[in-house]
Amino acid sequence: MPPKRIEFLADAISYSHGRGFRQYAPIIKTASGELYAYDDERRLHYVTEWMKGRSIDFQSLSDIGQSARTLARFHETTRGLSRSKYHPPSAFDVYEPLKERSQQLAGFLRTAQEHGSRDDTDALFVKKAPVFDRQASLALSILRNNRCKEQLRKEEQRPGLCHLDVTAHHLIRTNDQSVTLVHLDSVTFAPRVLDLAHLIRRGMQAQNWRPEVALVALVQYNTVRVLADGEYTLLEALLTFPQRLWHLGHMRYQLGKTGNKELFEQLFDQEEVRQSFLKSFSRQVTRTKG
Repeated sequence: MPPKRIEFLADAISYSHGRGFRQYAPIIKTASGELYAYDDERRLHYVTEWMKGRSIDFQSLSDIGQSARTLARFHETTRGLSRSKYHPPSAFDVYEPLKERSQQLAGFLRTAQEHGSRDDTDALFVKKAPVFDRQASLALSILRNNRCKEQLRKEEQRPGLCHLDVTAHHLIRTNDQSVTLVHLDSVTFAPRVLDLAHLIRRGMQAQNWRPEVALVALVQYNTVRVLADGEYTLLEALLTFPQRLWHLGHMRYQLGKTGNKELFEQLFDQEEVRQSFLKSFSRQVTRTKG
């Protein structure tokens, strides 16, 4: 990262700390008090404190609930952080990245259809892709809803920061049983449901789209600041988009990593229960709108 990016990160941590948030890996300064240092080849380095604990377990409802609460507190305690200094590009344009990924999914399908040595995974992808293409279109349609647009405008007026890289390895269950954030390199101003959607999706993938995963995450998240109606609509769009299929397609057809047949099979095996959850969630969001 450039020096200004690290300085921004340090300012964000300091601001959040001042508002009572302690669940992060602090930056350790050099002996001379700098935030970073260069090695002999002019490569920049910075160091954070080692957090004792373990990566969260997405198969644990307790871990998911604690993670949701930690993310909510991070989002809330960074609201109001000054944007007058350097800050990285924000992530409030939710529509265009998903539109691009939707187009990439169509490209993956063409690649699978034209694959010279098409195997069982390619054939399965070709067979299942149309269903996921409709899901991508539905997600984009929801995001074009005025409710979503208005919610994004509201969030951008006084935003908090999002982690934007919510994985098990970046959420540490520490020895006091709280959850701490590490690897904050991607942090920027963004709608908070981006982090929440990643947490819920990964937890549900690990637990075969068990509805309790979403319930626990939402209940714990809402103890900090309750989600607005428009945020539930945004969340519906983000969970509807076939993110997992895009990721596996990206790995296979763009990066050439073909040894993921079992992951594709697991994804397709989960699709029926995933659709059942999404229909139920959509009905609840619709009732909220009413």
